[in-house]
Amino acid sequence: MSVTSTANTISLLDNRFRLRFVLVLLWLSGGVALVSFALNGWQFLLNYRLSHGTNTLTPLQKNGLALVWTEVLQVFVGFLTMLASALWSHRAYANIYRLRQFRPQFGAWYIGWLWVIPLFSLFRPFQVMEDIFSSLVRNAPSSGGSLPRAWYRLLAWWWMLHLIPLVGSRALQALYPSQTLDPDRALQQNGFVILLMALTAVDTVLALRLFRRLGALEREVAQQVGVAR
Repeated sequence: MSVTSTANTISLLDNRFRLRFVLVLLWLSGGVALVSFALNGWQFLLNYRLSHGTNTLTPLQKNGLALVWTEVLQVFVGFLTMLASALWSHRAYANIYRLRQFRPQFGAWYIGWLWVIPLFSLFRPFQVMEDIFSSLVRNAPSSGGSLPRAWYRLLAWWWMLHLIPLVGSRALQALYPSQTLDPDRALQQNGFVILLMALTAVDTVLALRLFRRLGALEREVAQQVGVAR
C-alpha cells in the first residue's frame, strides 16, 4: 500500500493479513490450552480416585489417549503461531525502516529468524516487539509519542509467561520422561501440566491483547501518514 507524506512518498508494507492470521492462531492456541487443561484436570481426578481404590485403569487409558492427541495438536498450533508471529514481525520491522523516525536495533532481513534460532529465541523476539511498539507509538498521535508504562508491562508479562511454559515443559520431560502407573507420581505430573496449561492460557490472553493493540497502532499510523485504505 502507498503512503504519502508531505515531504516524500513512503511505501509501507501491508501487514493486516498477517496480523489476522496471528490472531486466529492465538485463539486456536488458547482453545487447545483450555482443552488440555480440562483433560489434565480430569486425569488428575481419575488418578486421585485410583490412588484411593475407587477407579480402574480403563478411564485413565482412554483419557490418556485424548491427552496425547491434544499435545500433538498443541505442538502443531504452537509452531504455526510462532511462524505467523515471525512473519508479522518481519514485515512490521521492515516498516520501521520505512517510517525513518526510529533507530531499530536489528536489520529487518533476519528478524523472522530470531524467533526460531536457539538461545536467541529466548530474548530477541521481546526486543523486536519492543522496537515495533516504540516505533508505532512515536508515529501514532493517540500515544503521545512514548511507550506507556502499562503497555510495556503488558509486553514484559507476555514474554515472561511465554517463556515459563516453554522452560517448564522441558523440565517436565526431564522429571517425567514417560507416563507412569504410580498414582502418586501421576498426580504430581498432572498437577505440573495443569499449572503449565493455566499459564499458557493466560499468556494467550495477554498475546491477544498485545497484538490487537499493535494492530490498532499500525492502522492509526497508516491513516496518519495518508495511507489509501
